[in-house]
Amino acid sequence: MLEVGVRKGCSTIFELKKKVLGPEERVIFNVVNFSKTKSLYRDGMSPVVKSTSRPKWQRLPAKNVYYYRCPDHRRNYVMSFAFCFDQEDDVYQFAYCYPYTYSRLQHYLASLERRNLPYLQREQLGLSVQQRRLDLLTITNSGKSLRAYDFTFTPSPPLYYNTTPPLM
Repeated sequence: MLEVGVRKGCSTIFELKKKVLGPEERVIFNVVNFSKTKSLYRDGMSPVVKSTSRPKWQRLPAKNVYYYRCPDHRRNYVMSFAFCFDQEDDVYQFAYCYPYTYSRLQHYLASLERRNLPYLQREQLGLSVQQRRLDLLTITNSGKSLRAYDFTFTPSPPLYYNTTPPLM
């Protein structure tokens, strides 16, 4: 049995749940309709997995993840990954990345704010469409004022390294 959680609109959030019926079941999942040419999956990122017997999220090996344009899906991109289920009667969950909820973030930011750290300032810029706080965090060097020239940047010439041995 496969249960899929999908969000409406343009999103890269997905969650898959699978109950394993037999030991050593091998499956290839195809997540279709990605529209981006560039994806972190092309650069080695991979989905995460957890199960009832292993409740901590773990990243899948990047060698088992493929991101490609598929002619069978109107030339949209597909992210495929292979997985071998090893625990019978276990429920597995897969996700785009390590889940980190908005409410967890807000609790963490509030705890930082309560500590009155001299180098951290939190301001509410406004509200999102879902009426959620949009925060601006300013991290400074503990109140020491900085002069304008502290921010100037002078690019240095590029360095070239010769790795060939010298001629004798």
